[in-house]
Amino acid sequence: MKLLYKELDLAAHPTSIIFAFLGCLVIVPAYPYTVIFMFGCLAPYLTFQYARETNDLWYTALLPVSRKESVQGKYMLILAIQLCQLLIAVPSVFLRKILYVLPEYRKYSGRVCSNQPIQ
Repeated sequence: MKLLYKELDLAAHPTSIIFAFLGCLVIVPAYPYTVIFMFGCLAPYLTFQYARETNDLWYTALLPVSRKESVQGKYMLILAIQLCQLLIAVPSVFLRKILYVLPEYRKYSGRVCSNQPIQ
């Protein structure tokens, strides 16, 4: 657990935490869901790249922990970021259903509300 705190404080790229909170973008009408979860895939990439650039592996090797524990710390970091994004996105989906903002968006977008394709 101490390694998770170390990973969050020192190794996690600051945008990873921001990307986790972007799960609430599910509320925005016509915003593609795949982009939201692409941020979740981009966060580990940036975190590992940031850890490489800051020599986090060297620092972790100097700590009195085994290699297995250092790998578990990385896994827990990525799992925490992904779960945080999911725990923010799921209530946002229900909030979107409660607010039901789609008809108002259609009215101002200039699109026809029928099933016919736009020409």
